[in-house]
Amino acid sequence: MSEDIDPEDEDLEGGGGDDDDDMTETDDGEEDWGSSKKRKAHGGLSKKAAKKAAKQAKKAAKAAAKKKGRSSGGAGGGGAPARTSVAAAAAPAQPVYAQAAAEPPRRAFQPVTQVPQFYDAVEAQKALSLVFKDVIQILKSEPSVYGVKKSPAKFASFMVPVSLTVVPDYPRFVPESDQMWVDKVHGRAKSNKYSTRQAFESDIRQILVACQAYNTPGRGGKQATPFLIDLCQQMVDLVTQALDTKQPLIEAAERAIEEGRAAANAPRQARTKAGTSTAYNEYVADTVALTGAGGGSAQQGGGGAAAADGGGGVGAVGAVKETWVECEQCKMWRVVPEEYLDGFTKQHGEDAPWFCRYYGCTCHQPRPGTGDCYQ
Repeated sequence: MSEDIDPEDEDLEGGGGDDDDDMTETDDGEEDWGSSKKRKAHGGLSKKAAKKAAKQAKKAAKAAAKKKGRSSGGAGGGGAPARTSVAAAAAPAQPVYAQAAAEPPRRAFQPVTQVPQFYDAVEAQKALSLVFKDVIQILKSEPSVYGVKKSPAKFASFMVPVSLTVVPDYPRFVPESDQMWVDKVHGRAKSNKYSTRQAFESDIRQILVACQAYNTPGRGGKQATPFLIDLCQQMVDLVTQALDTKQPLIEAAERAIEEGRAAANAPRQARTKAGTSTAYNEYVADTVALTGAGGGSAQQGGGGAAAADGGGGVGAVGAVKETWVECEQCKMWRVVPEEYLDGFTKQHGEDAPWFCRYYGCTCHQPRPGTGDCYQ
């Protein structure tokens, strides 16, 4: 028998002489792997190494086929492949989702860090309504199953009115005047119907009251569904939590709305007046000093004396006749052309409240008549 060639001693590139010189014959008459061309055709391995590699490949294929047969679950072939303990430990854990009626995790709300300053009731009402609409949006987007895309809304049962076709006995337990649903509350919020948190929460809680009236076991309707009571309570709690994070803003808005109402309902004073307001007197003095109208300050007579009766006065030659008007919101005095004020009075009435914004001013200006106000 000829001696096998060590792979490390082979001429793998075939450049070491004639191919026939490398060929030998074994005891069983087969050609040995001496030929460089044959060695190249088999990856540069010797005959012994090539046989060993082929045997290992065949063994691996057989083991893989056997493992596949076990994992296929028999003839059905629907089973999942078995995992070793090492593979199971390395695989990521599957997320566990909450059931539809389970208590949801407490979601985080962005708290109010800076409370805005409202200069009129209209601005405050818009801000308050926006808070309520945001809370409604939270209810509509709350998923019934966490971690699942396109999960149905958790509180969908309370979004629309109860169908009397499906639940014909509902009015026997909940009169029409007591029926409430989320979309109805949302419509009222968009129409600025809620000027306080208490009014908004009262309507939300009415949904729970109606739910309890029909779904309480033993004294509810024929199609009572008791678990809806717990679900509705979760909705009310979620609303309370959301409003608590916005409480500083809510209080500021409610305060501005109440002040605006008080000003509108207060007994009307004369639209123009003089001598009773510090801001007014300072304004007269500053205006005269800046414009030179009348040639002196309010205390020295001149133009100031002309305006002292509140009826307006004439300053420099050819100047527009002016008058003074007080803003109902900020109680600051503005100087406007008398012609403008006469037109406003004819259109809205003598007792109609006047606000800075009607003349392009803003209540937060430090001195009446400055900035974008008429001078």
